[in-house]
Amino acid sequence: MDRLSAAGRRALDEAGHRVGDVEMAFTEWQRMVTTEDPRLWTDDPGCGQAGCCSDPAELRATVERGLSVLPARDRRAFAAAVAALDARARVLRSAALQRLAEDA
Repeated sequence: MDRLSAAGRRALDEAGHRVGDVEMAFTEWQRMVTTEDPRLWTDDPGCGQAGCCSDPAELRATVERGLSVLPARDRRAFAAAVAALDARARVLRSAALQRLAEDA
């Protein structure tokens, strides 16, 4: 998000999305995936406070809403970063579910 063009920032603003909200959601989604936050594969909502126990589905939905209105160049770059995080999240979730099945 730090390389988002002025046109991308304007597109978010014109669509009613605050750039800061999309940036925060992306950063928090990135943190959850890179720290292997267990809420990625459990139903535990945590405390629900943004930056502490954010809802992964809500974070990902906010990121998606941002992606949907970006100009093509910004969307391609942002989508590539999001896709890499999504792939990692799928691997982590799969591994966690496999461990749970083995422990049962």
